[in-house]
Amino acid sequence: MQTSIEFNAEIKHGSGTGIARSARRSGMIPAIIYGSGTQYTIAISSKEFLKEYLKGGIMSKLATLNFDGKKINVITRDVQIHPVTDNPIHIDFQEIDANKPIKVSVRIKVLNEHKSASIKRGGILNIVLRQVKFYCLPSQLQTSIEVDVSELRIGQSIHINDIKLPQGMSPVNKSNFVILSIAGRAEEPEAATQAG
Repeated sequence: MQTSIEFNAEIKHGSGTGIARSARRSGMIPAIIYGSGTQYTIAISSKEFLKEYLKGGIMSKLATLNFDGKKINVITRDVQIHPVTDNPIHIDFQEIDANKPIKVSVRIKVLNEHKSASIKRGGILNIVLRQVKFYCLPSQLQTSIEVDVSELRIGQSIHINDIKLPQGMSPVNKSNFVILSIAGRAEEPEAATQAG
């Protein structure tokens, strides 16, 4: 199980642009927590969140929010970004239950691209999906799925069923969809030898 990120938060009473602006002026990011029947309006440290956000994959990481003597386990569902600074200006968190599956987008991590003979011969790696949606229990969540392309030949594809998925992770899309392929004009030395 991945390590959960922890953020200290402050409860905010009320809503609207005034409260949001006030939070941002004090170095906080306004946020909401939904999913348990009770919706909370909170603010968390802009510096703390930005540090984790810049690492990437924030939408597939579990987090614990500490406020008002509570510890609430959540997953980030949406991050609104400032159009000029690209900094987060609002966050939507969903409260999660350890015993209930969640739907999450997980990053595809390509391994051994530099070792691929096909790419060295001029093949072009075509990544069809950079993220895939999965169902899993919070304890089984992975931040990335690794795909090794070292043995992939020109003209071949890797489908989701070709990947050994971590235990408990089930794709939302049940078809055997393509993750990536290597395209390009394949050399055919065998054919050339037979012709000669």
